[in-house]
Amino acid sequence: MQKVIVTGSGGMVGTYLIPLLNEKYDVHAFPHSDLDVTDVQKLTSAFEKIQPQIVVHLAAMTNVDLCEEQPQQAFFVNEQGTKNIAKCCRQHNCTLLYVSTGMVFDGNKTSAYEESDCVTRSVNIYGESKYKGEQAIQQLLQKFYIVRTTWLFGGGQRDKKFVAKMLQLGKKNDSLSVVDDTWGSPTYTKDLSAALETLCTKVPDYGIYHIANVGRCNRLQFAQKIFADAKMDCTTKGVRSASFPTKAPRPFNESITSTKLSAIHKMRTWQEALHEYVTTEF
Repeated sequence: MQKVIVTGSGGMVGTYLIPLLNEKYDVHAFPHSDLDVTDVQKLTSAFEKIQPQIVVHLAAMTNVDLCEEQPQQAFFVNEQGTKNIAKCCRQHNCTLLYVSTGMVFDGNKTSAYEESDCVTRSVNIYGESKYKGEQAIQQLLQKFYIVRTTWLFGGGQRDKKFVAKMLQLGKKNDSLSVVDDTWGSPTYTKDLSAALETLCTKVPDYGIYHIANVGRCNRLQFAQKIFADAKMDCTTKGVRSASFPTKAPRPFNESITSTKLSAIHKMRTWQEALHEYVTTEF
């Protein structure tokens, strides 16, 4: 049975991914507290002890505003930590699967980003640091999958992202203002995890893959669907992003399309995925 190391296993992707991988692999799952990817000595020791064939690298500094406040730490974790992982993979000749983000793009494209689109610049430190991680992998390895995803939701009661925030606000308010000028592809981490498992098992061509539920929307449309699925009587109105300033700038378009993945794995629409999430995990 092949051995798999998963970094950052305690996050919202690992919750769904680990049980899937456990069915087929000897999985060694490490939350951040057990394996810090910036600690080269501990990484080296773990790889030598386990001798993995596959590494799923989920560990990252993902708080976008915190990355903007602490850029040195963001690059230390997201760039240098990923480089450390890649070096270990090269030494042990194992395949690396790295989860990146649609935020590597500048957001100026008016339609969904495809794998063939070039990254020119990122609008914030988080996107830039994750892209530096991508570059490190491409420079060091031949056996890799770089997976870009976006607007993740999942985790149920542990969820601290957009869906959970909207549900909390919807319980307390009769009406809400929601941004309507930023676009993305809402993605259920349960569906993302199934696609990641497919990459590990079917071993398609190495390279960059975009993985998201099918379709795109703006934040207002996302919120309206959340309230509809939750049967909440909360009215919404659209406002511009300037109404809700953030420490880190956000790209106006984070939507992506899973062009390459579609040959081996079908993703459902974001509406179908969101409906299941809201009605079964809350």
